[in-house]
Amino acid sequence: TLFRTPFPDVAISCGRGAIMASVALRSASRGRTRTVHIQHPRVSLSLFDRVVIPQHDLVAALPVADNVIQITGSLHAVDAHALAQAGPLPGDAAAGSRAGPLV
Repeated sequence: TLFRTPFPDVAISCGRGAIMASVALRSASRGRTRTVHIQHPRVSLSLFDRVVIPQHDLVAALPVADNVIQITGSLHAVDAHALAQAGPLPGDAAAGSRAGPLV
């Protein structure tokens, strides 16, 4: 088979090239592997447990679905500590983050 046990608890995919593998893994694990897809997959959103869609990725209105998380900007590793270490931001630049559970 393509996948072997033990299946991971969570699989995070990004981009169109990763969609089929993520969907196949979720199916092979009989839904035990929670799937999170980053970017609009352009397939049924119900194929994933969560879909994180950056606002710039939307070509139409955001689909109404309980598993969709819309974000502004891109996912990144910048947190309050990193901002403090960087010092003042130039000009009118501002930074912020919104964190929450993906699965």
